[in-house]
Amino acid sequence: QGPSDWDDDINGISFNGATNLTITSSTRKGKIHAKGCTHWYIQRDLGKNGAATLFHMDKDKNLTFANSKILIEHLAVHDGPGYQMYLAKMVDVTVRYMDVRVTCLPRNGFISSALVMLAQQTDGIDIWGKNVHVHDVNVANGDDCICVKGDEDGSGIISENWLVENSTA
Repeated sequence: QGPSDWDDDINGISFNGATNLTITSSTRKGKIHAKGCTHWYIQRDLGKNGAATLFHMDKDKNLTFANSKILIEHLAVHDGPGYQMYLAKMVDVTVRYMDVRVTCLPRNGFISSALVMLAQQTDGIDIWGKNVHVHDVNVANGDDCICVKGDEDGSGIISENWLVENSTA
């Protein structure tokens, strides 16, 4: 698919109000991969749509339940049109053994700087939640790598009690 196929607010994979959920790859080689490098970044910078999140979790839209007791592991999340992973209103979440990246970004030189400008707003792992453990992840993208998010929305869920360890960004 290309930018004309997704509305601005449509995410690649979405979960709302999940509880006791494990998302894993039994082979440890599972990949969620969009075509950000070839379809999204340049067209988005030209003012077209395509800023959706590749892997998104949010509260239940009707009842405002948070996501709780979530494990996400052994996956590669690559080249989303916007944020790679955005996990909102999380309680007791573990993200581990992940490879999250924008694959078209070389790591040095002028071309790297130019591509990073095109791949803005491609945050790696953004989480709004409490009791968060992120470990053994590799993140390489054009923006924030592992980001603590939050909002004062009256839910009582704030970002607190985090541990990020053994990770490369």
